[in-house]
Amino acid sequence: MVQIYDVVIIGAGPAGLSAAIYASMADLEVIVIDKNCTAGGHIQSEQEVKDFPGFPSIEGGELASMLRDHAEFAGAKFIKDEILSIDSECPIKSIKSRRNEYSCRGLIIASGTIKQGDTIKASTAYINGVPDTDENGYVIAGEDCRSSVSNVYAAGSARTKSLNKIVTALSDGANAIHSFLEDIN
Repeated sequence: MVQIYDVVIIGAGPAGLSAAIYASMADLEVIVIDKNCTAGGHIQSEQEVKDFPGFPSIEGGELASMLRDHAEFAGAKFIKDEILSIDSECPIKSIKSRRNEYSCRGLIIASGTIKQGDTIKASTAYINGVPDTDENGYVIAGEDCRSSVSNVYAAGSARTKSLNKIVTALSDGANAIHSFLEDIN
């Protein structure tokens, strides 16, 4: 029998980790799937982060570890796997990966960005057009992180937004869980 999680989060960057913290604090059954399973996404490789409130200067890997530790302390589980496709049109979402298949009531896409030459695009190739994305692969979602598909949310640099910073990614993670809780109640 396949376990149905309350929330599956794709991506372990700041947005995904924030969503994992808030989902766990709301007593939701949550897993975070990331192909590298290294916390923090792009901040992991930053020598120095100078724009994170409360820390005038912090090494990116240290900040990433702190965020992951917080998510694990709150109860989030992490799985190293690569997403191949999602079926998000049914009430129970299905996520296919290289190693397994996952099912959930709510899906948060927080898979970040990839650099292709001089262009930065969202790392959302597995979506296959559902939910709606723009020409660069960013999921079209507002500040509430709701996408065009029920109970599918986009957070951090995976969604359309005008400012991509660590603090806005963290906010997106919290907003995505807040929206999910509103939508299921």
